[in-house]
Amino acid sequence: MITPEEVINYTQLSYIAEHRPAAMFNLGKSNWLKSFSQLHLEKCNHYQLLFYDELLDVIAEGVEFGKGKFIQSHK
Repeated sequence: MITPEEVINYTQLSYIAEHRPAAMFNLGKSNWLKSFSQLHLEKCNHYQLLFYDELLDVIAEGVEFGKGKFIQSHK
């Protein structure tokens, strides 16, 4: 889910404000993640990636960063 900067509730997400302009947070088994069917999500966590002007909420088993172009791995 992508949330543009204009509607990010910084009061509710106070941990984000001190890390601007970019950061990543592992929110674990958040209520947002639990709101989805858990059938295939048992290994997943809720990640929030903050960029200059948007916040990405991601459900994934893990997140990796590196230099270079995007390469999708298939395990």
